[in-house]
Amino acid sequence: MATTTAMPLKKENVNLPPKRGQIKARIFSNLFKTVTKVAKEEGGRLNRKRQKGDGGSSNSVSATPTSSAYASESEFCSK
Repeated sequence: MATTTAMPLKKENVNLPPKRGQIKARIFSNLFKTVTKVAKEEGGRLNRKRQKGDGGSSNSVSATPTSSAYASESEFCSK
């Protein structure tokens, strides 16, 4: 009589389709990670520019009023 050894059966990795919604969840997760990574890198660049004494952003509002191209009211009044 031949004796057979009981070998445990190995489960093969079966690639089933993902459950509903997992693909979208994975996409949004990766997108969120990418956006936060880029935002952190850009934030670090902005902080380094400010620390170098850049003087702030170029979009700052001037404290002194600028001259206008419009004529003043006194120029229209003739006596």
